[in-house]
Amino acid sequence: MIHPLAALIRFHEMQTEASVKPEAPPQQEALRLQQAMSPTLQQHYLKLFARYGSTAVLPLRRGTCTGCHMRHPAGAGKLAEGVSQCQNCHRLVYDADEAFELCVG
Repeated sequence: MIHPLAALIRFHEMQTEASVKPEAPPQQEALRLQQAMSPTLQQHYLKLFARYGSTAVLPLRRGTCTGCHMRHPAGAGKLAEGVSQCQNCHRLVYDADEAFELCVG
């Protein structure tokens, strides 16, 4: 089973690639990734992707959102394990080190 954070990151990569290239992403993989995410996380992601495009999902760097460069309090705005929402710009953010541990084990 795929971790929700890993699914979100891969799904975001696929959507970003699809917005640059006219090819449609593989439907089966996209469906599998969406099933690994909660409906709430999916809704937030789709809304943010429409607004921010390729910068809708970003890693935190030293506790700071790499989109708006504001400090992100630990545990604030958690949507899923490893995924939070920035309190300032509302992008989906994750700690890259935590993501590695959650997704790889």
